[in-house]
Amino acid sequence: MRRRTLLSACGLALSGLAGCSSNTGEEETTPTETPEPTVVVNETPSRPGPVTFLSLQPKLVRVNRYAAELTRGEKSQYLYLDLDFTDEKPPAREDFTVEFSGRTIYPMARVNTMSILNNYGPEYTRHRGTGWLLFELPATGDATDARLRWSDDEWIPTERIRTRLAEQHPRFSANISMETKISPGSVPSITVEMTNEGSIAGRFLGTLNRGGPKQGGATRLRGFSEFPVAKISEFIPAGKTKRINLTESDESFDVPPEQRGDDEEDLYYSFDWPGSRSRKIVRVEIKNEQ
Repeated sequence: MRRRTLLSACGLALSGLAGCSSNTGEEETTPTETPEPTVVVNETPSRPGPVTFLSLQPKLVRVNRYAAELTRGEKSQYLYLDLDFTDEKPPAREDFTVEFSGRTIYPMARVNTMSILNNYGPEYTRHRGTGWLLFELPATGDATDARLRWSDDEWIPTERIRTRLAEQHPRFSANISMETKISPGSVPSITVEMTNEGSIAGRFLGTLNRGGPKQGGATRLRGFSEFPVAKISEFIPAGKTKRINLTESDESFDVPPEQRGDDEEDLYYSFDWPGSRSRKIVRVEIKNEQ
């Protein structure tokens, strides 16, 4: 199978991900279910300054030539912040630290972020004066005095963000559904459903990879190879469910006619998200329509 473009609906690229849906600035994201009365929450306002909260998530998504993968382990959470110092002298990266649960935490090294997929544009540099910084924090902890510090200034997160920093990331259930038999030259329609089963809002992360015959004609599972199709990143309020539809680029699969319509799989999709037993594989057969 020739290497194909990634999901056109997501605008993905291996050189820098634009994640499927997912607004920047989680606090402004609204539920997709039936609207409910607005509840005003009294929060400690963010200190004015050139810092914007982007995302707090339990994993990172890394990509290699074969697949998109979630980072392993359950002892970390990852904080994305957006910086804009174009109106003043930009501090160096090493001037920024996050204070959390009695620890001083520096941004993740740039060399370690090259393969990380996100949809937040370029990483912060002093020369640019804008961009995101990524911090690896303990999965839980005392967030009472959590803040970002640099030079002689600081940014204090809202009460809602501090609550999320302190507590365990909510548990999500998820499911993926698609056509299991497709015509030659077509691609399956894919629906992903995610439910936040926790008591606080949180970000769902998932990866979707496709397996199929290798270039050169090797067949069936022995000759299958994977490559990344999508990163799924959605902010979901507590107790809410969200559904998204994904459509692959319109390009046929290179499966020889003699292998079609034999009641054996020609492709498979592997859907992964954080949590025990959180993987689903869907096997797809291409019909023999000649």
